Amino acid sequence: MEAFALETLESVGSLRAEWDDLLARCPGSPLFRTPEWVLTWYEVLADRFRPLVLAFRESGRLIGLLPLARRRDGRRIEFAGEALASGDHLGLVARAEELDRLWDAAAGLLEPELRRARVLRLAMLDRGPEVEAARRAADRRGWTVVASAGIEAPVARLPSDPEDLLRRLRKKRRADVRRRRRDLEQREGAAFSTITGAEDVGTGLEILFALHAARWRSRGSEGTLGDPVKRRFLGTFCRSAAERGWLRLHVCRARGRPIGALLAFHRDGTASYLQSGWDPEFRRYGVGELLVLFGMEEAVREGLRWFDFLRGDEPYKARWSTETRTLVTLEAACRLPGRAELRLRALASGLRRRLRARLAGDRRAEGGR
Repeated sequence: MEAFALETLESVGSLRAEWDDLLARCPGSPLFRTPEWVLTWYEVLADRFRPLVLAFRESGRLIGLLPLARRRDGRRIEFAGEALASGDHLGLVARAEELDRLWDAAAGLLEPELRRARVLRLAMLDRGPEVEAARRAADRRGWTVVASAGIEAPVARLPSDPEDLLRRLRKKRRADVRRRRRDLEQREGAAFSTITGAEDVGTGLEILFALHAARWRSRGSEGTLGDPVKRRFLGTFCRSAAERGWLRLHVCRARGRPIGALLAFHRDGTASYLQSGWDPEFRRYGVGELLVLFGMEEAVREGLRWFDFLRGDEPYKARWSTETRTLVTLEAACRLPGRAELRLRALASGLRRRLRARLAGDRRAEGGR
């Protein structure tokens, strides 16, 4: 097996056709490991990160790809596509049976890098075989490794009939959702539509950005889409996604104007729900939840198998999901400064957890009295 590193955007881009071919041989590979997501991220964040892509060939054929990035300050190596863009389900692009030997080969390439950078941060890995393979590779080299407790990422296995989505809810909740959708359509003249074409991306994203900001302003916050760099990333990626047929920007209009928008991507049997926003004036209708239902119904009609809510344990996700995946962050170091940083961070994290537990216990005791 040949293992090598690519360190420029041009050299990484030259692998695009092989990258697509590799993804086709790895069913279920997430949206966030595609060249569209990763190359857009490298391009938009070029002033903060430098590419470091580890590639693996066997008999001349690409069998694995690990998209990483060096921070410009040189202190850390991490997954491409996570910082700012909030990509989930990150990791190696490879077949499951190749994970152990490819992570071991990756660790061999990364060891010299970690003599210069303090920490390797692998965020938003799916708990399971890949986390175990990465950890074994680090342990074999005697690296210090710290793992996070994990973040929930709810998903829904989609039925074959859109009507079955509502049947999953409790009877009272099901009746409430139906009533709110009927009232929104009859009283406000609401209608749902979907933007899929690259020519409409600019208009659609302006709607999303405005409604996202309005929703969060009503809660005294700015939301997550105010950053102009993040907006540029989404604009560029959405155009690429539209060209591939992945874009689904669902919009709800009422009283002659947009009142809600939900951004999702349909790829390889999965709908990935990235962002949404709605007009607080229509809060009583629960426009956000109605958009989620519409997005799930459209995914069912297209024959998709999964609706991925991505990271976060918000209550509405629990209502619609059928299972939960866990996203884990591994951090590793092989030199004293990095090892010390990780150990201090782990100690501080443990102290915070114990303090929160003690405060929660004190509050329960006070409530009991």
